[in-house]
Amino acid sequence: MEKLNALMETAEMGNFFENNQEIINEVAVQAGEFSNTIKDYVYSNPELFMEADVINMVKNIRIFSESAMSQYMTEITTIASQDAVIREPVTSSNVLNDYI
Repeated sequence: MEKLNALMETAEMGNFFENNQEIINEVAVQAGEFSNTIKDYVYSNPELFMEADVINMVKNIRIFSESAMSQYMTEITTIASQDAVIREPVTSSNVLNDYI
């Protein structure tokens, strides 16, 4: 965790966040909207999550929600990263190697 914190505090990472603030905000908004999509899906399809035991029903909804959100975030960040401004690509010879 120390190495991750050190990486996040570098000027390069600060510049990356500053240069790509619009993309980061857009992804955050889309993730928030997708959580509403998940809720709507669960409400519209309760039979998919029904169990005799409420604890298992909650578990089914949680597993579905976490899996769906994880997949969505993977896809949306992959798409959004194509538009990101990267000043210097990560290579074995640049400064990020000290933190990895």
